[in-house]
Amino acid sequence: MQDAKLVCEFVEEAQEHLGGIEMKLLQVEALGADINDDLVSSVFRAIHSIKGAAGFLSLVEINKVAHRLENVLGKVREHQLIPDAYNVDVMLKAADRLRKLIESVDSSNETDNSEICDSLDTLLTQLSAPAPCKAGAENARVARVESAVEADLPDAGDGC
Repeated sequence: MQDAKLVCEFVEEAQEHLGGIEMKLLQVEALGADINDDLVSSVFRAIHSIKGAAGFLSLVEINKVAHRLENVLGKVREHQLIPDAYNVDVMLKAADRLRKLIESVDSSNETDNSEICDSLDTLLTQLSAPAPCKAGAENARVARVESAVEADLPDAGDGC
């Protein structure tokens, strides 16, 4: 029964870690390219704690999703990935998935999380692409910048 007690403690602790994640991720999104390192690090640490404990308890699927989300947050923390609306939406979906997996911890290892993991991996593969923004978003940003230059405004672009 020691394992059951550890799992219960993990669930309680993980739920605490996830408690403020949504609000913090929305704050991260609102700041965009003006990344608040402390804010991102607090989300990173919460996900890191969940990942580590899930790995220790052989909660493979929880560990897998948390690991992928941690990788993405690491790139945000390193200022290599801008937390725009799309990127934060993927991170929020991953946090929601973690919440559901933790709520159903006993059956979590039997779930298929490949879709959310693929979405998180895609964010990382965009880092090696020549332009990290989606083509449409990049074209819109370029058009805004060109308009600003023509209008002699100091800055009209809001990033990706």
